[in-house]
Amino acid sequence: MMQLSRFAAMLAAALALTAGHAVDAASPWSHPDANVLLVGFDAVRMRSMSLYGHSRPTTPRLEAFARRAIVFHQAISPAAWTLPATMSVFTGLWPSLHGVINKNLLLGNKMVPSRLNPAIETFPQVLARHGYTLGAFTGDAGVKASFGYGAGFDTYLDDLRFGGFDHSVPPALDWLEKHKSRKFFVFLHGYDAHGQYDPPAGYSRRYAPSYKGPMKGGKQEQGRLREAGLDVRRLGAVTDRPSLPDVKPADFAFHEALYDEKIEDADKRFGDFLDRFEKMGLLEKTIVVVFADHGEEFGEHGYIDHGPTLYDEMVRVPLLIRFPGQKTRVDIRDQVRTLDAFPTVLDALGIRTEKIANGVSLLPAIRGEKLDLPAFSETDYRHITHKRSIRTPRHKLIVTLETGARELYDLEKDPLEKTNIAESAGPVAYELEQRLFEWMSKTNQHPDSFRDRIEPFIMEY
Repeated sequence: MMQLSRFAAMLAAALALTAGHAVDAASPWSHPDANVLLVGFDAVRMRSMSLYGHSRPTTPRLEAFARRAIVFHQAISPAAWTLPATMSVFTGLWPSLHGVINKNLLLGNKMVPSRLNPAIETFPQVLARHGYTLGAFTGDAGVKASFGYGAGFDTYLDDLRFGGFDHSVPPALDWLEKHKSRKFFVFLHGYDAHGQYDPPAGYSRRYAPSYKGPMKGGKQEQGRLREAGLDVRRLGAVTDRPSLPDVKPADFAFHEALYDEKIEDADKRFGDFLDRFEKMGLLEKTIVVVFADHGEEFGEHGYIDHGPTLYDEMVRVPLLIRFPGQKTRVDIRDQVRTLDAFPTVLDALGIRTEKIANGVSLLPAIRGEKLDLPAFSETDYRHITHKRSIRTPRHKLIVTLETGARELYDLEKDPLEKTNIAESAGPVAYELEQRLFEWMSKTNQHPDSFRDRIEPFIMEY
């Protein structure tokens, strides 16, 4: 558990970084009696969704949902894997402040399971205090209740590791039938697109019918590739990213094709759930938030899976919000953060709280106001690496803290982050580095403390 002095410093840092807005009670975005549904599509990156322009028809049901929703085009996750990213959504805090950054924590010479400090109130707990009945139906693993997610919940399903919507949707619908007359918050989550989930009926290979290479697909192969890509760091090589030099572009493309297939399947399961949800008469009584915690890489920077890097394929994710009675689509192209989702919901509900959070309400952006929100992302993935990034609408700077290496990308000219311009655009890199380090200082992080750091790697993913 975090020491009291550490927690006090964390609260002070959060206060220094907190901002918010109050919604007009007469606004069409004011829904004080609404239910809340939070849907987590685990490991779904924005660029692989037809909703956002992907060439394969991966998300037709989400596209239909989006016709009456707020669609955010520049939503950035604060972390590159499930546990810290989703905990930031639940708390509104940067990972370095909520402290749940890996599944295990090193205390002395012993690894112990991580858990959110109980003094940190989650947003679901806020809703419980305001009379909401809470139910969660998840795929376990990085959203297991014991990490702290379960606080305040009446029901929390986490009995199948890397379970998909095929596992979580049926009990969620049963629970909703029993509780639909009450004001509720539901967290529905599935690992359907995750590398460690295989479709129950197997893969159709509909997006890779002509692949003849050595890859077979499936979670065991994906797991071997993930760990092989990390070996370059585990073996002590001085490099700033994981790599799979022996995997060919066609092999990465094959795994991406299977991934797109899984996204399409998840989209259908979500659509089937939403049909039942609407037939219960709940859609027009509920604020619905759809998000992904992080994305996935398929060779764009030499790796497969997620966690150890902060490129946009990892941290640029879908975010949609639908309000009761909404009839039209609203597209928001300003940069936002997934940790802004719950503050937006509380703002729409008219719930005033003393809870400290770094996220802000996005209702001003929905009303047409311009937002200027820098997005910070972090990864301390399994102690294999420690990276921090700052993303503006134009640039992203990534710093590998243990080596001091800097990567700067012009996102307008180079959206796939292929050309590091940290040397040629030195003044921009310096200015962003100063902003990044200032943020780290405010969040009780010290860049120099990571240099040449050697820690035992965490094997649990």
